[in-house]
Amino acid sequence: VSVHCRRDELCRFSLHGPKSLAVLREVLECVTDDPDNLPDAEDGSAEWWSGSSSWQEGAGENSATWHDHSVFPPRTVAGLVVRDPRVGLPDKRRGLAGLEAAANHDQTELLVQDIPACFPESPLWNAYVRRQVKATKLTEQQFNRRRAAQRDSPDESCELDLSQSLVPVMLCNHSHGIGWDLILPSGWAMAFWISLVYHGVRTGGQQEIRQYRLEAGLPMFPRDSFDTAAGSESARLQRVADEGSYLRHPPSKRLSFPQLAVKHPFHLAWNELLSELAPGSVHGGAFILREASLLRQLHQLVLSFSNKRKSSQRVDSASFTEELTRIQERSTSLMSSFVPVCVEVSGRGVFEHGALISLPTVADLEASPSSSEASPVQPRLCPTSCSVERPCLCDGEQSVLCASSNPSRTTMGFVCNGVHSLSRGSSVAVGFCGLSALLAWLPAVHESRTSSPTVLLRSRSSYQYRRALLRVVLEPSV
Repeated sequence: VSVHCRRDELCRFSLHGPKSLAVLREVLECVTDDPDNLPDAEDGSAEWWSGSSSWQEGAGENSATWHDHSVFPPRTVAGLVVRDPRVGLPDKRRGLAGLEAAANHDQTELLVQDIPACFPESPLWNAYVRRQVKATKLTEQQFNRRRAAQRDSPDESCELDLSQSLVPVMLCNHSHGIGWDLILPSGWAMAFWISLVYHGVRTGGQQEIRQYRLEAGLPMFPRDSFDTAAGSESARLQRVADEGSYLRHPPSKRLSFPQLAVKHPFHLAWNELLSELAPGSVHGGAFILREASLLRQLHQLVLSFSNKRKSSQRVDSASFTEELTRIQERSTSLMSSFVPVCVEVSGRGVFEHGALISLPTVADLEASPSSSEASPVQPRLCPTSCSVERPCLCDGEQSVLCASSNPSRTTMGFVCNGVHSLSRGSSVAVGFCGLSALLAWLPAVHESRTSSPTVLLRSRSSYQYRRALLRVVLEPSV
């Protein structure tokens, strides 16, 4: 039995949607008083807010111009000191109809150099401040007594002392979509939760966050970050759950993974796949490619194969070869990496955790999407070790014999998450492909007649390959 103390951990609320900033303007009442006029403690020692001049200069003044999410560059971090959200809590829940998502259309977009240097500073990172904020917080019983006294006597004020009402928070702008992250000290999560709900926010959990990120074609932390400690622990728990589900079936009802040419049915074997794709690059182990400039180059090169582009807009052979050579020179020391990708299935089926992303052959790329050759079938392998020359019968049917369980199409990577996208009307999956396999796939796609970024997907429980369109994700993790 292990016990972990979480009393000093931070709380994070993630708000998504075009009205997230408008809700925050209603919930967060920034302190704009002059820090020099703020009172000190009774014993004469300065309290934590006495030296917080940065949030008044950077956050307090600029908070009045927060009209639209688009005026902030991605990944903006703002440190604020706000009052207790229970003071301005409405009597009943409000809707979002009265909030303005974008009030000022004349507001010019802020550049990175326009944001004050003190903007990200916050007393939240001070452990002493976090303990003081939690210790001086009024309990719900004490606060409700003050509120009841105010209702009984209209002349009675519900204002709190600064030592009881100031809370340091952090706001982080999302780099994808529209939304903000609200980071709070320990002990204040419920107060802000109720205030957000009463101002019209609809709550959701991990399932809703997963659906949202998959709709956007983005991986999710920690499940999709296999090169981190949290991702490894999540993969271990997923493996135990998959093995338990498999062993609960009777032997006659279990899938025969050797026949399906699936070597690792219960986990995503990144290091084993890396040893097959790049045998000399397994020293440091597999990791996720996070170099933004290289990901942007791969993204633009794959995007040039899109069927939506006109023939005049596509990359010619000379430019393609030059760009590919430049990428290969930069990625010499990164052959152990896996590139985050998003695949959209053009046909039926939803591909979830563990599906194989396979390299198509020249015939697969040149086949018409409506023909049967466009969706090849994995030959059924013999579950026992036998030679290729001698035929064999497996379960009464003649099967293709193979001494090893290698699939007919080279595996490029694995799918980590998949769902049926309501915005696209098709299956969307997020996964990772080996950089070496991706560099070998690009020339084949460029030389094919269709010139579309096509890969093949196959579930671990199926023989059927499905065509899918691939694109490189620019944000590998949260």
